[in-house]
Amino acid sequence: MAHYYPIFLNIENKPCVVVGAGEVAARKAARLVECGARVTVVGRSIDMELARMRDDGFISHIDDDYRAEHLEESFLVIGATDDSEVNRSVHIDAQAAGCLVNIVDCPELCNFILPALLRKGDLTVAVSTGGRSPALARKIRGSLESGLDEGYGHLLRVMGELRPKILAKGESSDHNRAVFESLVDSPLLGLLNECRWVEAEELILGLTGEKVKLADLLKPEKPENTDNGNG
Repeated sequence: MAHYYPIFLNIENKPCVVVGAGEVAARKAARLVECGARVTVVGRSIDMELARMRDDGFISHIDDDYRAEHLEESFLVIGATDDSEVNRSVHIDAQAAGCLVNIVDCPELCNFILPALLRKGDLTVAVSTGGRSPALARKIRGSLESGLDEGYGHLLRVMGELRPKILAKGESSDHNRAVFESLVDSPLLGLLNECRWVEAEELILGLTGEKVKLADLLKPEKPENTDNGNG
């Protein structure tokens, strides 16, 4: 079994292909769309969700049986059919084309695998078992979710807002590190969890010298789905 190199990949505007027409293909296509990819789905009699994404302009659809030329110029390919021979062909053709390729529930035909994801705003926690047990990865993700409340997503947005401002002051890296750690180690997370914005703003000002309007910064976001993965 391969030892996978963990990585977060920027696929914004990258051409990605999903081969398959069912519910699993729809889930994989939706995740790619969320990450900004240019997604093409290849398959006949597509799932209603795939049809909706096509009609809304989120994906392109090739209503055809899979052929190797469908992968031309692709950056990343996912095989999500229920036909093992088609999935194997996708793997072979993608490897020959130098693409990243994932065949759902078949790690031996993948050069990358998808972890179980837990997302809180911009915070993403990925859990992988190296393809040995996706079910266990999902269980671990569920265990982590119970302890990873919404405050962590809020804290990440605050840190993201403050980081460029603090770095722009031109202080040493040691000084900046101390400021960032003081924020993380402070009661800020608890205050954000309890929506005690005024106290949190005062704490941030005292530790960093920066004013932040938390009510504006932490407006509710549309919740994101999680991918069950195959890691």
